Amino acid sequence: MSKVYIDKADVEYGEKSYEAAKKILTKANFKVKNKKVLIKPNLVTDDISISGITADVSICKAILDKLENCEVTIGNDFDNFEATGYNKLKKEYNLKIIAFDKLNEKDIIFKPVKTPFKFDKIPLARQVLEADYIVSLAKLKIHALCQVTLSLKNMFGCVPTRHHRIRIHPSIRSSLMDILQVRYPDFGIVDGIVGNQVEEVRSHPINSNILLASHDPLALDIMGTRCMGIHEDEIEFLKRAKEFYKFNPKKIEVIGEKVENVVKPFNREYGFTTKARYAVERLRSKILNSI
Repeated sequence: MSKVYIDKADVEYGEKSYEAAKKILTKANFKVKNKKVLIKPNLVTDDISISGITADVSICKAILDKLENCEVTIGNDFDNFEATGYNKLKKEYNLKIIAFDKLNEKDIIFKPVKTPFKFDKIPLARQVLEADYIVSLAKLKIHALCQVTLSLKNMFGCVPTRHHRIRIHPSIRSSLMDILQVRYPDFGIVDGIVGNQVEEVRSHPINSNILLASHDPLALDIMGTRCMGIHEDEIEFLKRAKEFYKFNPKKIEVIGEKVENVVKPFNREYGFTTKARYAVERLRSKILNSI
């Protein structure tokens, strides 16, 4: 039985969201000792969390306070650490902060995929592969190409450098399964205090006022999707993941708030149309031609 924890969190970002995150992490019995830990927050832009786009630093602090004697790295594809407040954690918690976009070639490792959906090899940051334990700190969001972005989609940000991501991103609904076969997150927490609807990188905030957490990220994303008023079978990569991992959602135990009591239907315009794919393909071609 996979357990997914859902808490109401009608709070402002800061001390109150930190306390709310600590509460759900305690409920989930989240505690990591003596490991090399990578925290992957969703920091796709430098917008503050109230925009609905980025995972709040207060939740990251709650995660850090549950780690004991760990070597910690916070890693993200884009270097948006300063504007989102994450840089301050470096000194406070004696940890490393790494932008995967800035890695040298020696720190980019191609790993074979056992059952390729799109690619037989996937490039990942060395720090991702060396981590004993990965926490995916995600955001409750609609995504223009992948339909939704939660704890599993957040792992796409472990692919380093713009060139590699541009090559993989247009096929993300299938290539995400290749990434997850190489490195799957160990724990996920979703910042749904303020989510983002319509698409990922422009602010269309919606106050969902929830936090979700689980040691089973697929179960977490299924419940997170339902909290947006969407069934997981509408999401191509989640449907694929269910089939690939032979996962039965009936075996999910929701602890805390019931989905029907917290669901807020998101506006899915753009995120669920082919218009998004064409826009991404045009951008990909333009950038590749400039390299």
